Amino acid sequence: MLSEGHRRAERGADVVSAEGQALASLYDMVQREALSLSFIDNFWRLAWIFAAVVPFVLFLGRRPRVAEAPADVERSAAIVEV
Repeated sequence: MLSEGHRRAERGADVVSAEGQALASLYDMVQREALSLSFIDNFWRLAWIFAAVVPFVLFLGRRPRVAEAPADVERSAAIVEV
């Protein structure tokens, strides 16, 4: 089996150029694989973070309603309900 450098040399490039082109091709392939693996890793990290946060959001629940003031208590400030 011929190496990538020998195959490129057979197509007309000199051995030094063919070896450089083969190494550049290998470098590009490694970079593409590293990029795709990093995207996969980040996707899983975000998925786990999201899964961990969902229970906390469920524990928050609704805000309690503001109780009405008793009738015998006089307040000078207005009660604002949201």
